[in-house]
Amino acid sequence: MNNRFKAAGKAALVHLGISLIIASSIAIFSLMFWFPSPYLRISGGLHLFLILITVDILCGPLITAIVFNPKKNKKELCSDFGVIFIIQIIALAYGLYVLSAARPVAVVFESDRFVSVSAAQIDKDLLPLTLEKYRSLPWSGPILLSTRSPKDGNEFIKSIELSMRGIEPSARPDWWKEYDSDRASVMSKMKRLDDLYSRSPEESKNIIRKSLKSLGVEIKDATYLPLVSSRELNGAIVILDKKANVIGFSEVNGFL
Repeated sequence: MNNRFKAAGKAALVHLGISLIIASSIAIFSLMFWFPSPYLRISGGLHLFLILITVDILCGPLITAIVFNPKKNKKELCSDFGVIFIIQIIALAYGLYVLSAARPVAVVFESDRFVSVSAAQIDKDLLPLTLEKYRSLPWSGPILLSTRSPKDGNEFIKSIELSMRGIEPSARPDWWKEYDSDRASVMSKMKRLDDLYSRSPEESKNIIRKSLKSLGVEIKDATYLPLVSSRELNGAIVILDKKANVIGFSEVNGFL
């Protein structure tokens, strides 16, 4: 019995090592292309990512430890590992699907803030109604957009109804427009970053200082607007220059 447990433990450790390599590859890919900072946290990607990695790391090795027996012949072992492989691949594929649906595909200026919009929030039937170059959702980071105003009173009322159902203008492709075309509106709403800095607690001040240092920007030259998502309403800001160009982000509360 002890020999069986030792052999099963060794097999599980080998499987665990392979799973860790796969998990690391997924982590690097996800962080680089789908959830660069600050989107991992504000889009809920961190929670989903941890679930995916936990399932991938524990699922296969745990099953291997349970079913592995050195007394089984080669055919039985191959059959067992084949089933385990299929289970783990299905779990991994489903996890990646859920993670990809949570990836941010657009950062949209809406009213007085930027909104991070995930792929899952987009009504795909409305994509043909937006600008042609935005009809395919990106896979390598969000696009920068703005939202138009209602065309008439009826559309205004319908927009309020949709917003009450949780479908904001930022998530409606037929309301999207070029960010540059709305730069004046952004400039009228953006706020001085040094004002936010003066009101922030010390921890947030440290984060702002680090963000500005990494960007090579002086605080007197920076402005900001809050960055929100359907999951996080006060977790980050978009740092802008005085001409409303996006120059970076900082994970602090922008509504102080």
